Amino acid sequence: MGDFNFPVKKAVAKRAAPQTKLIEGEHLGRWKLVYADFVTVMMTFFLVVWILLYKETSPEKQYDRKCTNEIANFVRTQVASDPTVVKGKEPIQVTSDYSVEGVRFTLVDSAAAMFQSGRSEISEFAKKHFDTIAEATKKCSSEHKLKIEGYTDATKFGGADTGFGNWELSAARANAARRELLLRGLEESSISEVVGYGDSRPAVPEDPNNAVNRRVSITVIAPLIPINATSTQAPAG
Repeated sequence: MGDFNFPVKKAVAKRAAPQTKLIEGEHLGRWKLVYADFVTVMMTFFLVVWILLYKETSPEKQYDRKCTNEIANFVRTQVASDPTVVKGKEPIQVTSDYSVEGVRFTLVDSAAAMFQSGRSEISEFAKKHFDTIAEATKKCSSEHKLKIEGYTDATKFGGADTGFGNWELSAARANAARRELLLRGLEESSISEVVGYGDSRPAVPEDPNNAVNRRVSITVIAPLIPINATSTQAPAG
């Protein structure tokens, strides 16, 4: 019986078909991410534009500083011409920049103490400076209101056990300043606030027990300019 030679089939490795669906899915996800980034950028852009337009169109508070600037210069001149005042140790500090609503006069310990530690009585040395401040504030109209603030140093007041501490002491000093101004002819209605801050706002933060922290400030608040008055009027023609 003869041999039969049957053809032998060779095993051929088949290459897997490319996963086109996965590649298409990746492309689909990418354009969504790009679109989301684009939308985010556009929203941020329009938000910034809206904020800028709002700031330009919204009315801001503007103060009539004509009188407060005049009395600031008046007090500076009075202090500078006082022969008893040592330069660099002025008893009245004048602040009239745009950090305040008008002008702030701060009475501090200089050549002598304005307040003794733990006391609210104003010294005779300090009382004459109230003459200057009262004279200045009278130059402005009744629209200019006064805010009086009292402060202490960080030394704990001996009466704290009885409920009378630095907060109460600072308020008592502010009230003492209010009385001094009333004695010099200011109207009670011209005072809008009398506040005590205790030792929470030291003038010399690095030295909270410094005597300079014992002070009183009197702010003459400039009246607001009506919004309509600040708008530019067309010239007559």
